[in-house]
Amino acid sequence: KMNTQTAEPEFYVRFLGGFSLSFAGKEVAIKANPLGKSMQMLFFLLKAGESGCEKKELLDLVRPGEKKRERQLNNFRQQLYMMRKLITASHFPEGKYIVYRGTRYYFTLDYPVRTDTEKLDNLIGEIRSSPGKGQELEQHCREYCEGYTGEFLPLLGGEEWVALESAYYQKWYFTCLNKLCVRLKEQKRFETLLHLAETASQIHPYDEWQVVQMDCLMALNRRKEAEKVYEEASQVYYRDLGMNALDRVVAGYQESSRFY
Repeated sequence: KMNTQTAEPEFYVRFLGGFSLSFAGKEVAIKANPLGKSMQMLFFLLKAGESGCEKKELLDLVRPGEKKRERQLNNFRQQLYMMRKLITASHFPEGKYIVYRGTRYYFTLDYPVRTDTEKLDNLIGEIRSSPGKGQELEQHCREYCEGYTGEFLPLLGGEEWVALESAYYQKWYFTCLNKLCVRLKEQKRFETLLHLAETASQIHPYDEWQVVQMDCLMALNRRKEAEKVYEEASQVYYRDLGMNALDRVVAGYQESSRFY
């Protein structure tokens, strides 16, 4: 993702729905176990981007709950060494990596670091300051939904810091979808809402967006398609969540929806 005007190449990191790192539009392949602590430190520093992070945060990441400071520091130095080795082996562009200034660590100070989550953070700021409804709010919510492509670092879902990040961006995704849901229903823009609900059902199959899909299809007189969505969703719910899970969802939704 390079600006065509400026010659300054940058790193771009994708965290949502899977991890990828590119430099000046070309992928940088890292050959390492993503579950290793040195890789986690690298993810953490990349997420912090240009603002960097405190040394203490990295220490806690490497040895959470470690009481012996010396042991924690030794382990930290070891992981730093491994991370630098990893970067060298992965042929990153020329430059200094894992730089510290005062008490803060940075992935690099030689190149800009952009992330998909940073874009969403900016949109969250806009949504928070947007008054209640309106075109501008809708635009920000639409952009957020387009920018949200899945869970944060799904490979590392078991790690606490990753689970917290994931929950945060998912919560905002559902907030934006719900705001759009209300507005688009009011305006009878069922095609647009259908598209959003389809995507949401693919990313988060257990969060009931299939019901909104069916709703839209019925409103558009596409009963056959609505039945197909129901069949497929029923199988997923039945297989993974047990008997009649979807029926309960549909019933609850129909009661609360003034839509029929």
